[in-house]
Amino acid sequence: MFISRVLISILFIATLASCGGGSGGSGSLSNESADGYWEGYSTESDGSSYQIDFLSSNGKYIAFDSDFETIISGSLSISRDKLSSRNSKKYDGSTGDLVFDGIEVDGVVNSKSKIIADMVQSEYAIKSEISLDYNALWEEKISYSDLSGSWDFLDENGDYNNSLQVDSRGNFSSEYDGCTTSGRVTIPNNMQSIVSIEFNITGDDTCYLGNYTGLGLLNDGVLIMIGTNNQYAVGALGIKSDQNY
Repeated sequence: MFISRVLISILFIATLASCGGGSGGSGSLSNESADGYWEGYSTESDGSSYQIDFLSSNGKYIAFDSDFETIISGSLSISRDKLSSRNSKKYDGSTGDLVFDGIEVDGVVNSKSKIIADMVQSEYAIKSEISLDYNALWEEKISYSDLSGSWDFLDENGDYNNSLQVDSRGNFSSEYDGCTTSGRVTIPNNMQSIVSIEFNITGDDTCYLGNYTGLGLLNDGVLIMIGTNNQYAVGALGIKSDQNY
């Protein structure tokens, strides 16, 4: 389902090609922002920890570990510096299946600086703490001209297995292995490399059918998309056809 080894190497290459610097939040009484690309660690109640990436834009977030074994997504609310989410969902990254919902997130955020929060699933007595730092290297100006064109998508082994065409407004459609995916990629903030996605998958019972919303990263000819719904999480890694890695 996900392309862990290939994705990690592409993220590393894209980060090396970027540049930028961080900035802290202000002392004003306005709400802080969690929008952006964040990196850090999740520490479990048994003391173990693992690295996570965290994408957030316009009140939605998606978090995933470096091997894409775990994906968590949900809606975010922010009041001053207080960050919260109710009924977030955890997915198995290897199969895409929902593991459980009912995750509550409570913490603090400092715009373009730091997020510290607890993630609690009361039914299964699961608790973890996330500590995230803002990654300013992904503050790259992007436009729909960067999105439009032909994209080649990779399977888990790094081999090309599908392609799609994105038009000048971000609309796309693709058919692969009996499944049709159609939707749109939009740019919520053209000074960040994060994109919003919404799409629908139709086909036979082997497809991950349904409507999805999600987030992704666009940088230097690489497009990463992760979408979720109440049953599944699906992801894709695309290389623009004129790029070579």
